[in-house]
Order: sequence, then C-alpha cells, then structure tokens
Amino acid sequence: MANKPRLFWEKQNYIDSFLLIRKIAYRKYWKTMSRSAVESHKGDRYQNLLVAQYIAEMMDEKSGQKIVRMEIESTRVLDGGPIEVEDFIIHYESGRKTYCQCKKNQTARRDWTIHGLGAELKKAWNLFKSADDIESIDFYCQDGFGDLGKLAEESRSYPDVQSLIHTAIDNNATINAIYQKLKEVLNVQEEDTELWKFLKTLFFRTIEQEIIRKCTLLHLSSIATNADAALDAVLELVAKANAREKILDWNQDVPLLPSSPTRMCWKNSYGTVFV
Repeated sequence: MANKPRLFWEKQNYIDSFLLIRKIAYRKYWKTMSRSAVESHKGDRYQNLLVAQYIAEMMDEKSGQKIVRMEIESTRVLDGGPIEVEDFIIHYESGRKTYCQCKKNQTARRDWTIHGLGAELKKAWNLFKSADDIESIDFYCQDGFGDLGKLAEESRSYPDVQSLIHTAIDNNATINAIYQKLKEVLNVQEEDTELWKFLKTLFFRTIEQEIIRKCTLLHLSSIATNADAALDAVLELVAKANAREKILDWNQDVPLLPSSPTRMCWKNSYGTVFV
C-alpha cells in the first residue's frame, strides 16, 4: 500500500469503514425492521384476502349471503368520533352490520389473551355502546383466541344474564376468572346485563389464510371463467381502495367476470365503499 497514492488509500479506508458500519447496522437493526415489515405485509395480505372472500360471496348469488356493501378501512364518524373497529365492515340487506378486526399472528403462534387484546376489546366495547346496527363484532386471526373464545361461546349458551351468572360464572371457577379479567380490562363493575349482550355479539374466528383463499376461489369459480384471475383483480381493487386510489366508475362491470349475471358496482365514496 506504500506505493499507492494517498487519495486511493483514504478512499479505500472510507469504503471499508462504510461497509463495516453497514454490516453492523444490518445485524442490529435492519434485520429486525425487515422482520417487522414482513409481518406487517402478512397481516395486510390476510385482511385483504378476507375482504376479497366477502366480496366474492356478495357477487355469488348462490352463497345465500345478503351482503349489499363492503367498507374497507372505514373513516366514517359515529357519534362524533371515528369508528374504532374499522378494518372492514359488512353491510347486510337488513341494515345490520358486521364490524371486523383482523390481527397479525402472535409471536410463536400463541393464543391471544384478554390483556393482549385489551386495546381492541375496549374499542369494540365503545362501538357496542354507541352503535345500534350491530349484527356482530368479529375478530379474525390465524392464531387462536383461547379464553376469549370460550367466554363468548359460553355467553351465547344462555337465554338471559341471570342464567349466565348463576350457572357459568358463579359455579365455574375457570369461566369466572376469565369473566373477571374482561371486566378489569374494560373497567366495568355492575354492568353484567350489557356485558352479556356485548359478549353475545363477539365472534372470535381462527382461520388460516390458505382456507380463506380456497373459499374465495370457490365462490369466484361460480361466476367467473378464470377464478384465479378474478381473485387477482378483486385483490387489486381492494388494495386501491385501501390506498384511496380511484377505482371503477359507478355501475361499471368488474373486469375478468364476463360470465357473472350480477353487475358489481364499486361505489367510490371517499374511496372506501364497495356496493
């Protein structure tokens, strides 16, 4: 190196130092950030597939679903504040709505706990108290919901709150412990009747992503000649709605669905609503 020009030596030192710093930064930070980004994208993909499934059911007249509209990432206001369970909302012909919240997978694929879902449960509780059109509030994840699922199912097994309290709460230590944890998280004391009604509206659904994809393709295959291409088209439209990009004009047919007897209207109201 003694014979090399000083400029080259300084430049080589700079390059070596830069590569060393980049290597350290990658090991310490970038791997973590990349992993986090991957999990975030997986969560988005899972949510978009769920939305696509309900859109496919809405278009498939044989499904028996009475869905008339879908809202994605809703920005509507309810009672002076934003809707808090807003990943997507299913509008039924009856005027009732299902509010849906999707969760990313837990670390090591563990079941969700009441405290782990505390913030989301509070949002669902606030929605329940303010909305009068709730068909159900659905939580979706590829992981299980453990105690929460048990408590919600138990609540639907009784005709009134007195039966729930007497049979399931007072005489079952396990269910009682779960119930008390929920009351603690929601910060409620003597609201057993409202809490029972709230629990009956909650559905905790554990569904693998591949199962959702297969169900969606099944519905699309009854209205499209190429179900895979139709799914790609629906997912693209869902992504555009999430990004608030301009989508199809009112009453314009969805591409790649030439055999469908049903016209699919995409209402571009703030870029969020499918009809």
